[in-house]
Amino acid sequence: MDGSTASKGTAPRFSSDRVEMVPRVVSADHLDGIFNQLCLLSAAGDLRGNDEDPMTQIFYAPLALEGLFPRIRTVVSQAVGEDVLPAFSFLWLYKRGAGIHRHIDRDSSEIVASITIDTGCEAGWPIGFEPGTGSEFYVDSNRGDLVIFEGHSVYHWRNPLDADWHLQAIFNFVRANGPFAKFQFDGRKHLGLEPIGDVITNSVTAVQLALPDSLISEACGLARKFR
Repeated sequence: MDGSTASKGTAPRFSSDRVEMVPRVVSADHLDGIFNQLCLLSAAGDLRGNDEDPMTQIFYAPLALEGLFPRIRTVVSQAVGEDVLPAFSFLWLYKRGAGIHRHIDRDSSEIVASITIDTGCEAGWPIGFEPGTGSEFYVDSNRGDLVIFEGHSVYHWRNPLDADWHLQAIFNFVRANGPFAKFQFDGRKHLGLEPIGDVITNSVTAVQLALPDSLISEACGLARKFR
């Protein structure tokens, strides 16, 4: 697929499909700034995560993403039709051949908002959805578009990546007046902190990871001074 499209035939709406895409939520300049922050953190050795899967790296709640929650929260609340509370963010670095198996998320991910930070994929990398109605559809998005869905009840997946890399930000929310409101901040005192062990395994910050050198050198030459 090319561009911001949905193979559903009509654009899905959260009110009926529990999936919705909101275009151009974050500007390219803002995403470039986040990307450069992540590269500098990586070069300084301050980006910790999990690399148990050789084709993915997972980073829990990097500050460059946690600080974007107020903007994302406003858009998600409007799409959902009620106030939502921030839980946690994830940064995912996918490598060629990586895919996402069909799954639903834990309760802290009651509402998920997904945005592409940057990508080496020219043809797009759509997300598959099955909201429980017996039908499946794919939603593709451009950089800066926000794909919002009910993560703990809508099955979602991605087919293997046909590109060298893809950097995705995931923002997780809970309904302010819902049964999972207790998972605000994912059990933490506030945003920006490391995970709570009895809520999610601390393995998500187990090792020091780095973005590929090619990305760092292309994104911000200043990163080399930290080595």
